[in-house]
Amino acid sequence: MNRVDRLAALLVLLQSRRVVKGSEIAARFGVSLRTVYRDIRTLEAGGMPIVGEAGVGYGLAQGYRLAPILFTTDEALALLTAEKLVAQLTDKATGAHIAQALDKIRAVLSAREQAVLEQLEDRIEVLPGRAHRYQAPVPSWLPLVLRSTRTRRVVAFSYFSAYRNATGQRRAEPLGVFFLDGYWHLIAWCLEKGAYRDFRLDRMADVVVTETPFERHHPPLAEYLQAHWYTADGRPAERVVIRVQPKEAHYLETQKYYQGFTHQVMGEGYIEMHFLVHWQESFLRWYAMFADCAEIVGPPALAERMRAYVQTLAARYGANVTAC
Repeated sequence: MNRVDRLAALLVLLQSRRVVKGSEIAARFGVSLRTVYRDIRTLEAGGMPIVGEAGVGYGLAQGYRLAPILFTTDEALALLTAEKLVAQLTDKATGAHIAQALDKIRAVLSAREQAVLEQLEDRIEVLPGRAHRYQAPVPSWLPLVLRSTRTRRVVAFSYFSAYRNATGQRRAEPLGVFFLDGYWHLIAWCLEKGAYRDFRLDRMADVVVTETPFERHHPPLAEYLQAHWYTADGRPAERVVIRVQPKEAHYLETQKYYQGFTHQVMGEGYIEMHFLVHWQESFLRWYAMFADCAEIVGPPALAERMRAYVQTLAARYGANVTAC
């Protein structure tokens, strides 16, 4: 991107948010902080009312708005692609809101850009994943949860715990939400448990944003997820390493990603796969499907649980279990 285009894009970015940190601008455009400061000074010299300072962030003076900016053809196509993706990869309520917002954006496109989108409308499709599961319609609690997060007010709800097969009342301080494998998840500090918990929105009911303010300061959602790797019930993830015979490894290509797979290393006669696991029991039962052609390298406690599991099966069915 040349400097003129970067300056124009920087203006749009500054208008889109109240405050943008210099580090965010540098990462967005792939430039150094020194270049960011130079660009800011250039815009100021051109009469742009930029407020802020280095180390804090920048924005446009309140009330100042740029004239509508035309989209490029590539940007218009990116919007069309985003619309298709959202329709398949998020819940119906959110998808409907996104579609309405994109309709408003389409309305300000030039006739040429609208024509391009019409030509490619039926040339782009996003198919649901093969592991896609049917989801019964449920109320969308996303707006209420986000309101709780924004206003820093405790949210109260009833929650069905699949692990305990029971429903209980919860009060929580939301940290944020993320979408994974067809479901919205809420990370929140549970006041009843005194710890961070992962709540699935489709298992929540009777959601109410109370007037009770948060008592704790919470880290950014991205920081929490990075530290806990989408931790279930606040438990730290545990690193698991297994070795699989190369001729059998291709059977795991899709399934391993649902078990916390991070990377693999090629060895002599084996493939070493690394995982971050939250539930040993779930991983163990998945591993049992191909345990005759694999080996648990670590942790030792998991290998011991697998040994006990195999002995239980052997005793029950009177079978001799041998490795391949």
